[in-house]
Amino acid sequence: MSITIPYTQPHGRQTVYQRAVPADLRERYGKRIIKIIIPSQVPAVVAREAARLTREIEAEWATMRGNPDSAPKTIRARAVALLANHGLKPLDGLVSGDGPDSPPTPQEAAIEGLERLLFAPDGSMREPQDPVATAALQMLAKEPPALVSDLMAAYLNHHKKRDDPQFNKRTRLAFDALVSAIGDKPLRELGRADARAFVEKAIGRGQATSTVRRQMNVYGAAWKSYRRETPPHDLSNPWEAIPIANEGDDKKARHTFTDAELVALAQACMAADDEPRWLMAMLVDTGARIAELAGLPMADLRLDAPVPHVVLQPHPWRSIKTGESRTIPLVGAALWAAQRITQWREDHPRHKLANHPMVFPRYCDGQPSELGTVGTAPSATLNKWLRGLPGMPAGATTYSTRHAIEDRLRQSGCPTPISDSMTGHGATNVRDEYGRGWTLERKQAELLKACAGVNAKLGLSQPIAELIANAPK
Repeated sequence: MSITIPYTQPHGRQTVYQRAVPADLRERYGKRIIKIIIPSQVPAVVAREAARLTREIEAEWATMRGNPDSAPKTIRARAVALLANHGLKPLDGLVSGDGPDSPPTPQEAAIEGLERLLFAPDGSMREPQDPVATAALQMLAKEPPALVSDLMAAYLNHHKKRDDPQFNKRTRLAFDALVSAIGDKPLRELGRADARAFVEKAIGRGQATSTVRRQMNVYGAAWKSYRRETPPHDLSNPWEAIPIANEGDDKKARHTFTDAELVALAQACMAADDEPRWLMAMLVDTGARIAELAGLPMADLRLDAPVPHVVLQPHPWRSIKTGESRTIPLVGAALWAAQRITQWREDHPRHKLANHPMVFPRYCDGQPSELGTVGTAPSATLNKWLRGLPGMPAGATTYSTRHAIEDRLRQSGCPTPISDSMTGHGATNVRDEYGRGWTLERKQAELLKACAGVNAKLGLSQPIAELIANAPK
């Protein structure tokens, strides 16, 4: 089966994205074809990157047609670089010498050098016109306006998570959606009408109102950051208090596993006894997010401690949602899975994965990646498996285990601060953040109490070998 992705063709181990520049914009581009390398041939990656490039380029074309003075983003960046190569920057053309007979300043000399790129000795315009040099000369007299894309760049540059690949990816996706809806407009021209237009187009594409609100929160935060860091500081925030019609009405309730369903799920995991099901079993009795466990290094799996536990802390290949490290004791199905992982490695010492630094090497190799979050692949695999598992209700997903652990902790009377310290929810009281926090022993006691009913039905106090032998096939 072949897959055709518009505007792309394979080239070695990479893919070339290629678009013809519309005839009415070629003069400002200075070329007829746009070619961009996508460093992959994986269909899903190429399709995603090609779709992003298509949105960006077509939005740029729409902006250029609406504003005759605007230049392509690539031309603008090259023009700034050309000025820098001549020791210049935007607005330097407004600086002159002391008089008509005074020797040219270094800036004026550099400007004359740029002009020679455009004009012949007789003063006529050279053909073809150099769009980069033209844009550079225009910048000498008029600073280019800051665009929506500049807003994103400034936000990423100043944010405390600027080195987090996943944060960068989420921010870029949000701004891709904005530029696709309204174009890469100058910030001075951006108003509340544009914000409303974005909402209307996003809802028209079928996006959930919660997603649209999250994206607008990104734009609002970026705007506030830009206004603080970049003069002038009087730009009004067009994203403030923008309503979304029927917001929240389209929210779908997530399924929460019952105890009987958790028993069936854990038994199915033990029957399959493989890497994806070990991950699923660890989700059952920890309440962790799937990306947190899928990106777990072996060094953070502490089975030899007096209280076996996992340490969830930020790493270059995956972050923690709250940004705060936390520990979760391993009990029941989660402890079984962790022990199976280490036992498998001991039983297969010559296997290439026996000494792998990651707990789930199928899903995370321990290297940063901007192409997708750590939890995307295992979530898709396990959700598909859940849909085909007898007795599992429609709508059940891996995230349902997180809802279930919250319910179990709540029903067993676990104090909210202890529950939050394991699930990773923010502290509800300032004093909850003081001191060293809850001990592993106390957390273990609360988890054992919450999971007692399910684990009793599973017989998880039995030796591992017996559990596997007695698991339903």
